[in-house]
Amino acid sequence: MVKIQSSSQAEENEGTNMTDITTISIGRTSGFESVEDSFYEELTVTCDSISYEYKPGMETEFNKSEEWFYRTTRPAFQELFRQAAAAAVEGINRVEEKFVTDIGFTSISVTYADGTVLGRALYFPEDESELKECFNYIQQMVPGGESIPTLLTVREVKKNSALGDFTRSLVQRWKWKYQRPKMPDLPDTLLPPDPPHTLLPPNSPDTLFPPDPPDYLDLSDTLVLPDLPDYPDSSQSDDF
Repeated sequence: MVKIQSSSQAEENEGTNMTDITTISIGRTSGFESVEDSFYEELTVTCDSISYEYKPGMETEFNKSEEWFYRTTRPAFQELFRQAAAAAVEGINRVEEKFVTDIGFTSISVTYADGTVLGRALYFPEDESELKECFNYIQQMVPGGESIPTLLTVREVKKNSALGDFTRSLVQRWKWKYQRPKMPDLPDTLLPPDPPHTLLPPNSPDTLFPPDPPDYLDLSDTLVLPDLPDYPDSSQSDDF
């Protein structure tokens, strides 16, 4: 966590001898990202040492952690440290304090001998450009066998864009996530028609419905049985 000094404290330290600065710390975090893309890296420089640490959110074959540390007593290294410290204080005092969340950023701080910390969070490329001179000095302090850490690089600010494409995309993503406009109520003429019903409405005319099935035939009125002839009464016959 970078401790931000007040304006009065910063003014007091402007006249402080750069030999009173004991440590320069630079860190970078990926911000709100997936675990595969998240990372954190930190570079610490003193008048006689330099160390670097890189920690990915998920270590893979192509994204491994890295750590190195070197100590030296070379006068050229100490001179570069004093120049980097002076450039860091000047750059930090030029960067305005901002409140930004959910994006990656670079932080830089200098620690004085009395424990006072002066620092800033660098969210945008134009903030990083204020520390470009300091970063250039520290790049010369990195041992020849190690690659230059990415946190010492300054993103380009395009001439036609105050924030640059990277910053503008982050702002647009923030607006889309937190400031989505409410959709207005559309008039009925702009709404799509209702889908056709599979069943006919109850008030449709009878011609739209299939005819009723025919009733079973009642044959009682159509079939007439003939009258049977009268047979003689056998009890009154003379033949017996």
